[in-house]
Amino acid sequence: MDVPTLLIVLASYLAIYFPEQLDPNLKPRDSSHLLESGQNLQFDFIIVGAGSAGCPVANRLSANPNWKVLLIEAGGDETYQSDTPALSGTLFGTKYHYNYTTTKQKHCCLNKGGHCSCDRGRVMGGTSTINGMMYVRGSAEGYNNWKEMGNPGWDYENVLRYFLKMENMTIPSLMGDTKYHNDKGPVTIGYPKYTFPINDDYIRAGIEYGLNEVDYNGKSQIGIGKMQYNARDSTRCSSSKAYLDPIIDRKNLYIFKNTLVTQIRFNEETRTATGVNLIHNGAKYTVNANKEVIISAGAIDTPKLLMLSGVGPKEHLQQLGISSVVDLPVGKYLADHPGLVLFYKMNTTMMNCCGELTNDTILEYARDRSGGLTAEPWEVQAYFKANGLPNEPLVGMGLGVTKRINNTEKMGPRAQILINIMNPKSVGELKLKSADYRVDPDINPNYLSEESDLIALKWAIREAFKLMKTPSMLKYKPKLLVNNVRRCLKYYSPLHITDQFLECYIRYAGTASFHPVGTARMGTNPANSVVDAKLKVHNVKNLRVIDASVMPEISRGNTNAPCIMIGEKGADIIINSYAQ
Repeated sequence: MDVPTLLIVLASYLAIYFPEQLDPNLKPRDSSHLLESGQNLQFDFIIVGAGSAGCPVANRLSANPNWKVLLIEAGGDETYQSDTPALSGTLFGTKYHYNYTTTKQKHCCLNKGGHCSCDRGRVMGGTSTINGMMYVRGSAEGYNNWKEMGNPGWDYENVLRYFLKMENMTIPSLMGDTKYHNDKGPVTIGYPKYTFPINDDYIRAGIEYGLNEVDYNGKSQIGIGKMQYNARDSTRCSSSKAYLDPIIDRKNLYIFKNTLVTQIRFNEETRTATGVNLIHNGAKYTVNANKEVIISAGAIDTPKLLMLSGVGPKEHLQQLGISSVVDLPVGKYLADHPGLVLFYKMNTTMMNCCGELTNDTILEYARDRSGGLTAEPWEVQAYFKANGLPNEPLVGMGLGVTKRINNTEKMGPRAQILINIMNPKSVGELKLKSADYRVDPDINPNYLSEESDLIALKWAIREAFKLMKTPSMLKYKPKLLVNNVRRCLKYYSPLHITDQFLECYIRYAGTASFHPVGTARMGTNPANSVVDAKLKVHNVKNLRVIDASVMPEISRGNTNAPCIMIGEKGADIIINSYAQ
């Protein structure tokens, strides 16, 4: 069944069995009609971006009934496609994405002419609504580094409180570990109902390789274990679902959907943020903040908005005709996890994974939230520490299979291994191309520009080869597929994998992880940071950044859970500052 037909059938079944999922009245209430009233709109707090971090900030601040809170989102409501785990990939290239691409990269994405995708969510919940739903906190060591870089309160012991606060753990084997897990938070964490049989063999293969089976969100990240997901009743638990759906009747929380903020307004004499300019349905408006403007637009749109508003590198802004409010390194230190995917053709009978998507299988999901549509492509996660290599890289591997929805029928059942460097040293920069808000910025992550990252990725690929040669994998008769890197075939021999082949594979098949961070990073010195440990923008008043932009180093794992944590902690910082 092709994807358009599948979506029509699924929507029809959902209308019968779960009509509430399609009911707009059960979504967070849209108050953007107030813009057309002609009123002088005043709020205590204005939050720009209803993404992974912005939703928890809106929830926690509006819990004070005396505070009038506005949350502004450029996109609209979530959809049943984003709710369905196996269908998240069908949203790429749609209105729910910003569909950014990077500048031409020298060291990866050559299959795409050097331009890597940089997909970000333009929808309620932000990227938490379109991502792979993987729940990964990252290593304690990484957060302890944040503190050592001059950010008190951001070590692992402190941030763990907020991971626990957000978490509604539903995995029985983990619920009793109260030091590392909580079952009373808003973000539901679980396993999919449907798993492919090969996943147990992935775990066994990891043990045969020499890893321990672990809860990678527990005491130790190093090892192998089942992937934990942001999922509730086998549907996506986005940040919007977790933090906004339960409070749709809260009277002091206002949400403007399909509304784009184009500029932060300042009193330039006092360098005080006073509100924002925005566009809704083609018309321009202004709304004002009595207390603070909080930017939670993500690591691409936050620096873009700051610079359009005069907060950023003074010389760069002046070249574009933008008046400087404060000279700060906005857009610098852009980081992401470089990586790639290895594909293996496997024994069809042994895989037993990829049956036809028929009316019955779709009905199975729509009726009782079970079957293959509850599954994600990466269901096992492993972490390796490459001791002895430069910078001691931490490598992450997601292990899974492709499904019919991803055109598996063209190549047969495939195993896939997603490899990422979790503590890369390469950093890049984001710049404006224009003072026009409609123009996308220049996004240059500078992937693999540091030799140590390339060395780490080559090492990781070789370790993946070893994993696939364990007894639990050999029974599937795995065969590495290299047709996706045809220009590298002249270097390829299955009996002797050379560094030349690996480097070619990385250049052509290497890609982004969609985890951009660091473009308004936290620190003490305005020369090399944008916000302080309280997330206040240096040298201006009433302006904070609360999202992935503030990470002083990239978290050592998928970034969605850390972004929600930053939202929780950032909200707590604000609440405590007004309680004094």
